[in-house]
Amino acid sequence: MLEIAQKRAAEIISLYTTKPGGLFKAQKVAAVAEAAGLECNVNGSVETGVGNAANLHLAAALSVATLPCVIPVSTPAGRGKGGIAGIYYQDDIITEPFRYDSGDVLVPAEPGLGIELDEQKIKRYRAG
Repeated sequence: MLEIAQKRAAEIISLYTTKPGGLFKAQKVAAVAEAAGLECNVNGSVETGVGNAANLHLAAALSVATLPCVIPVSTPAGRGKGGIAGIYYQDDIITEPFRYDSGDVLVPAEPGLGIELDEQKIKRYRAG
């Protein structure tokens, strides 16, 4: 990111939680972009609910994330609103679907990432 910023090789930066290695490192990338005067957005890579929550919190926490974000949101089977976005998974390990207001996904306000995990689903979907 630093090399891109120094060379002025981009006009905008698309931030991800997973690609740099987590929330802390994504915030570092955002800080470099902000220092270079580059506009940013936050995008998802078709994560499940845990990743969705992390992306939502990242987007909400960064003042440099001023461009529209693209975060596909998954939901527990039979619990979500249809027609919001593409459906990539038939189910999710979070207990509650994300909430919406006027077409926007609301950032969970509960402790941590603001989500709870369904222990039974974790056992059911565990690989190996």
